[in-house]
Order: sequence, then C-alpha cells, then structure tokens
Amino acid sequence: MHRIALGDATAEAEISERYRAGLVAMLRSRVGNLGSAEDLCQETLRIAIENLRAGRLRDPTSLASYLWGIAVNLARHERRSSWRRQPLDPETRDPGSGPEERLVARERARLVRFVLDALSPRDRQVLTAFYLKGDEKRAICESHGLSPSQFDVIKFRALRRFEVLWTAQSASDRNGPDRAQIP
Repeated sequence: MHRIALGDATAEAEISERYRAGLVAMLRSRVGNLGSAEDLCQETLRIAIENLRAGRLRDPTSLASYLWGIAVNLARHERRSSWRRQPLDPETRDPGSGPEERLVARERARLVRFVLDALSPRDRQVLTAFYLKGDEKRAICESHGLSPSQFDVIKFRALRRFEVLWTAQSASDRNGPDRAQIP
C-alpha cells in the first residue's frame, strides 16, 4: 500500500495479479457472466488503486476485504441496473433463447424453489439472502444474530443439505413424477 501511495506501478500490477482471479470468480457468481465479471473486476481494482494512491486505506491487513467490499457493491449495483433494463415478461427477457432453453430455465427455477422449501427456515433464509439477494455476510449476521463463524458453519451445512436434496430431487425427476419424494 505504501508503494502504491508513492506511485509505484509495479505494486499496482502486483495487487491486480494477486486478487484478480478471486474477484472475477466471485463477481461471475454474482452477475452471471464472465464479461461483466471481468469489467467489474477492472473497475474494482481501478477504484481501489485510486483510493490507495490517495491514502484512504490505512490498515494493510484489510486490503482483501476492502477489495471484496468494493466488488460486492459494484456487482449489486450492476444487478439492480440490469434488472431495471429487463422487460418484466420472462418470455421476452432473452430473445436469443429458444423454447427448450426457457423450459429448462423454468424447470431449474422450480427445482431450486422446491429444494429451498425443503430446507429449514433458517437455512433457507441464509442461503436466499446470501446467494439470491446478494446480501453481505455482515448484514445477514446482524439480522439473524449470528457471529461470522456461526454464519460460515450454517452456510456450509445448508449448502450440503441443498446439494443432497438437489441430487435426490434431480434423480427422482429423471425417474418419473411418481417418485418425486425428497428424503
């Protein structure tokens, strides 16, 4: 951080190289496509380096969380902006997708809702808030009275349950509607 504040371009490149892959992966999961994720990563790094040059970040140990926070905020803004630009009718949202793709997307959404409904209310609330709404971990912890480590355990276990239920339901859907029972 000190080197960036002094204008060292090599230090800027090092930060970019070190954090780019993780930021792109996280952003891709939030915005849905690689191109937008890469653009948002670039914007995240630009903002962070500009702020580092100005000396706005004092604690070097918080650099990763600082970058993460900028990226999450940019992703949230991007998602909200794209939702506002999309037509409300799901049939017209993606004119390039054919009937098969829309059917698969609707079926996948049905399966996600079904599996989420089979989870405990707390698991469903945590997964929905974090993955579907894009709420920050800190906000979810505050609203549910959890510590960050409790949140991590709950999220991990909820994802495991989701995976087991998803696999079971997917298999029963392939075997026919008369076997569509969740264990």
